[in-house]
Amino acid sequence: MVEEFASIHPDEELDTFFSRLFGEILSQPNFAFHQNFEAASVVSRLIESCRKFRADITTGTLPTEMNIGKEYVQMSNKV
Repeated sequence: MVEEFASIHPDEELDTFFSRLFGEILSQPNFAFHQNFEAASVVSRLIESCRKFRADITTGTLPTEMNIGKEYVQMSNKV
């Protein structure tokens, strides 16, 4: 289901993808995040972190082929 969801917008920014995934799928009844306000808060912080990272990265001079989502995941794995 998530793979089909991701294929709809393959060039979508990571924060936008997470926001849509949570809002359109995971927060719906029969999913783990439905009425789980603590999990929703964690997802909200993740989305905000992705947005801030993208905003910070895109203010500089970067190669146009840079995948910001991939860079975010790699940076997160180093922490």
